[in-house]
Amino acid sequence: LVTDLDERAVRFAIDRMEDLESKWSRFRDTSEISACNRRAGEWTEVSPITRELIQRSVDAYERTAGRFHPLMLRALIDHGYDRPFEQLDPPDGSELAGRGRRRHAVDEPIVVDGDGICLPAGSAFDPGGIARGLAADVVVIDLIEAGARWVVFSVGTDQRIAGSAVAKRGWPVEVGDPWRPTVPWGKAQMHSGALSTSSTLDRRWHHRARDVHHILDPRTARPSRGPRVAAVAHASEAWWADVVATCLVVDPQLGAGSVAEWGAVAIVFHETGDVVELGWKAEWSSPVAA
Repeated sequence: LVTDLDERAVRFAIDRMEDLESKWSRFRDTSEISACNRRAGEWTEVSPITRELIQRSVDAYERTAGRFHPLMLRALIDHGYDRPFEQLDPPDGSELAGRGRRRHAVDEPIVVDGDGICLPAGSAFDPGGIARGLAADVVVIDLIEAGARWVVFSVGTDQRIAGSAVAKRGWPVEVGDPWRPTVPWGKAQMHSGALSTSSTLDRRWHHRARDVHHILDPRTARPSRGPRVAAVAHASEAWWADVVATCLVVDPQLGAGSVAEWGAVAIVFHETGDVVELGWKAEWSSPVAA
């Protein structure tokens, strides 16, 4: 977190993130998301911010024609993501899993009505990256409303900036090399909005004698195996940038036209090492050669 407010802003951001974690974590039995998953097929009352998260997920599913799917949690657990990532077995270099139990996401609608949420029976909601992005948006908006002239806030691979001061002078953002996470691929100035990275190379683990990763293709409920290994999206809000980046990895047919219709620009990294800009005309400085 970087802002022109004092240290109280940092404390506020920490407290706000802890509150969101308590409501949204699928690894906490007491969270509102866990309650919704336990009661799938029944109504569950949730807080306004959790309702917003789920409504955003419904909107993303509809806007991306199902390329983003919020009900992939059971499939993700089938692939071994049943506890925090830090507790999973590290990858061992074996072939990426392409077989295994096939379970599609439930395509019945999530119903949002007032303070109530009803997930389809047999389904389970995965907050995942969209929750990370929305958390960044929420904290930044709260701090701007509290009087900050500018704020830069990162949650994992999602970054949101806002404010008149940073809009004027810009903020340097760095895109990492997907194959070498500690090495920057390039840098550019960002004046507003959000940046999100989605990659099949970073969250990988070992399960049932094979390596797997966390980006599932809703069409197969299996780890994505397309030619794109990573995508970086720039959009007005972090939750939406996260959705766009994930969809670009899942569906290699998505190009600049689709990204533009979604109000975003992006960069995609291919397994061959090629890098393609989709509507992103930033002047990248100090790129590292592949």
